[in-house]
Amino acid sequence: MRRTLLRALPSLLCCIGAAAPSFADVTLEPLGAYSTGLYDQVAAEIGAYDPVSQRAFVSNSATNAIDVLDLHDPTSIQLVLSIPLADFGAGPNSVAFSRGIGAVGCTGDPKTAPGRVVFFDSDGNILGNVVAGALPDCLTFTPNGKQLLVANEGEPSDDYTVDPEGTISVIDLSISSTGALETNVRTADFASYNDRKKQLQSKGIRIYGPTVNVIVLPDGTEEHEVIEGGASVAQDIEPEFIAVTADSQTAWVTLQENNAFAIVDLQTASVKDIVPLGYKRHSLPGNTLDASDRDSIVNNQQLWPVLGMYLPDGVAAFQVDGKNYTITANEGDTRDWDGFSEEERVGGLLLGGSLAQIPDLQKNQNLGRLKVTNSPPDGKQAGAGPEGEDVYKKLYSFGGRSISIWDDHGRLVFDSGNQLELITAEALGDDFNSDNTSSPSGDSRSDDKGPEPEGIVVGRVDKSLYAFVGLERPGGVVIYDISDPRKPRFVDYVNRRDFSVEFDIGACADCAGDCEDSCVDDCTSCKEACAACEACPEGEDCSEQCATCTECEASFTCDECTADCPSVAVCAADCKDACEGENCPRPGVAGRDPLDLGPEGLVFVPAEASPLGFGPLLIVTNEVSGTTAVFQVVAH
Repeated sequence: MRRTLLRALPSLLCCIGAAAPSFADVTLEPLGAYSTGLYDQVAAEIGAYDPVSQRAFVSNSATNAIDVLDLHDPTSIQLVLSIPLADFGAGPNSVAFSRGIGAVGCTGDPKTAPGRVVFFDSDGNILGNVVAGALPDCLTFTPNGKQLLVANEGEPSDDYTVDPEGTISVIDLSISSTGALETNVRTADFASYNDRKKQLQSKGIRIYGPTVNVIVLPDGTEEHEVIEGGASVAQDIEPEFIAVTADSQTAWVTLQENNAFAIVDLQTASVKDIVPLGYKRHSLPGNTLDASDRDSIVNNQQLWPVLGMYLPDGVAAFQVDGKNYTITANEGDTRDWDGFSEEERVGGLLLGGSLAQIPDLQKNQNLGRLKVTNSPPDGKQAGAGPEGEDVYKKLYSFGGRSISIWDDHGRLVFDSGNQLELITAEALGDDFNSDNTSSPSGDSRSDDKGPEPEGIVVGRVDKSLYAFVGLERPGGVVIYDISDPRKPRFVDYVNRRDFSVEFDIGACADCAGDCEDSCVDDCTSCKEACAACEACPEGEDCSEQCATCTECEASFTCDECTADCPSVAVCAADCKDACEGENCPRPGVAGRDPLDLGPEGLVFVPAEASPLGFGPLLIVTNEVSGTTAVFQVVAH
């Protein structure tokens, strides 16, 4: 197994402008892990922890439940129970726990319908539930425990004919400790900004989604009329993640697709400002990126004429010297639905201005493969091409491939530039921008959003403050010392993923999905051969059919060849086992277990809240591998 534990890489630290210590300040030592055995089914997305019961609560969309894990001994993690959620929605998105009360956000059915927040205790007893907005995607308790905040993302339907408004639910826990009263729920929405759409756009806030009208034709068929940019501000905004200031007065909410923050006053439950994040110039030294998955090399030294949209996912709040800061994981995201997609590759665009003067810019090994938006804030001349094509004079890519720190006015004070790609390139070589659903996959994500920093938490160890950042695609956790918010320092990178295991989850699923149909077909062929043998006309040679019948009749003994037939089920199970052997990762099997894939949620547990005998812990939930891993944060 290749386990990545970086400590004191002088060449790397020199490149990213940090002093090289003789050893890492802290590192992560794996203690134990729990596996659901469910791959690429979002079986371990977000986690929470209760220091009293010493249990972890993990959202499992595959089973529509919360898995409750015993962490009394983090070296031997046990599943205690699962809390079923089918009565409350289509599946959990996020879970949080504070002061003996847990909460989980459940998607409505369909996802554009209002969701629900369900409250439970550490033993899994349901305490009540309330209605939230569409797609409650992040739950956060305020530091004082008096409120629960919910980011209701409000994603559109796949055809974009329904686009619910994004909102933030503010649930008061002071009236009822479980918050399970509808009167406890207030909603911070964006309706008051609808008449300020152009003003927001001029500030740099992305408001660009369409409206889609359904037109019923005389013959009863339907056509969809897409009106680009037709969405209202409230429809277009999609709250993603929430961080709260130490005084529990203000929430900073990432509006990922909008490349902005919403600042929410928690006393009034209202949005008091929307702050644009700006753009990252990849044409500057220190901001380089590997833009191609077809160049066959690790190449992030080129200065490209591209503007990166930060588009953060996870966010955490912290204080230094009494000043408030937020830190974001700039994953990047796109609107890519059947009814509307903003994704384009540079190679397919008609370029104008200075871009058109750069030789070979659109070749695959250069910028040709890079995904950019077809809805940029500027630089696009609609229909200006010789055949009515749009002409692009500026290119905007998805995600900052970085972490950023912002002050209490939303101003950028630090960005890690190209450090994350340099760190993973140093550690993983050709796998530095690999995908999490197949291996080997090289730098298959270079043309997209790179390593995709997703989850981020902040924790104090001794006298230093550290940020722990999960990298969704290659996996692993990057650690920064952020004690000085304007000069953070890279400390370590730890990745439990085993890159020597070859797998392809998509091919495995396709193969397994075909098994049942294949076995039914085989059974049908047997029955047809037996019938032909039994009814063979006199004088005809039916030896071939009879031989086929004799050969396979023992395998298929059912009268009817259906999926319910026991012998067909046995055939399908054997077929799926063969698929797993060829393409699938298999937990606990030597040479087949890649360990952790797709870190999504991170929970920092301080030493005083950890199980007896252990120091600070980091709990990492991995949605692609369906694993929950626990690390001890070890200071040196």
